[in-house]
Amino acid sequence: MFFGDAKISRLVRRIREGVRREESAAALHALLHPRVERFFRRRGFSTEESRDLTQDVFLRVYTGIEGFAGQSSFETWWQAIALNVYKNEIRRRKAAKRDKVEKSIDDRDPGDDHPFDLEEVAPNPLDRLIDKERHQRVWALVETMPEQMQICFRLRYDHDYKYREIADLMKITVQTVKAHLHQARERLKKQLPDLGNDEPEE
Repeated sequence: MFFGDAKISRLVRRIREGVRREESAAALHALLHPRVERFFRRRGFSTEESRDLTQDVFLRVYTGIEGFAGQSSFETWWQAIALNVYKNEIRRRKAAKRDKVEKSIDDRDPGDDHPFDLEEVAPNPLDRLIDKERHQRVWALVETMPEQMQICFRLRYDHDYKYREIADLMKITVQTVKAHLHQARERLKKQLPDLGNDEPEE
């Protein structure tokens, strides 16, 4: 089922208007829950973790639905909420890893000559594209790009979306996504000549 259809719109409208709100909310939950949970499973979370994150998404959906103005599709709106939940969880995990490493270093016996085994945090795609110290300049240049190109770039390098995911979310073809990303990198290379080559195909 396409989640921007009339049934979803009708349920959202009923919830906002307070018409059979609990019943409509339950129906909306039943329709959306598998898709929201799949959103997190596709990003590497376990079944239990995905369920917990999905509940967080629904809490935000229900508390914020009054502010949903309908300027975008409801699918795009809840996916933006899910993306924020995802980003917050990634930040929380990275912070927990840093705290664990710092605590382990502090607790290390000064007389211990064995090498310290630190878990390495994998870089995101943007870290593979450019050096960290240049991120701020790159994003300033991205802000000057056409809107659709900028969105493609952000979804790819800021949110780690795959080409197909970007295409599905933006309702464009994969080739259009690739073209936008290629053009965006070419624009950046003019300002940052040592940016590097295009990323490999997925």
